[in-house]
This record gives sequence, C-alpha cells and structure tokens, in this order.
Amino acid sequence: MNIILLGSTGMSLALAHALSAEHHEITVIDTHAERLSNIAQQLDIKVIIDSPSHPHVLREANASRADMLIAMTEHDEVNMVACQIAYTLFKVPIKIARIHTPQYFSEHRLFSDTHLPIDLFIAPDQLVAQTLSDIIESLDTYYSQPVGDT
Repeated sequence: MNIILLGSTGMSLALAHALSAEHHEITVIDTHAERLSNIAQQLDIKVIIDSPSHPHVLREANASRADMLIAMTEHDEVNMVACQIAYTLFKVPIKIARIHTPQYFSEHRLFSDTHLPIDLFIAPDQLVAQTLSDIIESLDTYYSQPVGDT
C-alpha cells in the first residue's frame, strides 16, 4: 500500500517503522527536520519537510496515488484539515486522524463525506485509559478468585 503519514510524533514514527517493515510505500510529512532526517536514515521511506496539511505538500507526496492517509500530528485541527484536503483534492480512499480533544466527538454531524471525511479516529488518551481499565479489571478478577487446594 501507498501510505502517507502526517506528523513525526513517537507514535507516527513507530508506525512508520512497522509499516516499512511490512514493505509498504511510506511517505512521512512534518516540519521537524531533525526527526525526519533521523527516520529517513533508518528506513527506506520518503520524507517531506513541510506543513502536512498544505495542498501543494500533499501533491508533492503523490496523494492522488495514496491508498491511505494517516494524520497523526500534535494538532487536531491540522489532522482534520489534512483529511479534508486529501479527500476533496486527491480522493484518498482511507483517511485516519488522531484526535485528542474529546469535544469534537460530541458533534457527530461534523464527520461524514459531506463535512469532515475521516474514516477512523484515533484517540490515544481514551485508548490508553480503556486498555488500563481492562487490565485492572482482569487483574482484579484473577486475584479475587479463590485459590484451590493442593
């Protein structure tokens, strides 16, 4: 797959490593030159040092050939706008956005092909909280079971 990753956060760079290992064609876009330089030396990927949501930058990344765009910058608004531009100008079929601010999710009308066309949301804080809650519940269940006679 041809995948465009926006952002150079720890999560997006870890994803670049994983997807590159699976032999996907990866382009990472961000303004942090040092981070991108480091990852470009480690992996066989394309990097673009520029603003991830600008149309000319997505054009340079060949967004019209992309199978997927994953917007994982530190800014929700950049992620949402990038997905909109990827859909409107380049018809990228799958758009995934990292959204930190829970208030956006209370307005479900925002997210559709006619508004903000985002196919999947990643809310890291909520995912971590849910995972830890599940682990604690599992441990609580495990340790509250009576121990059998031996």
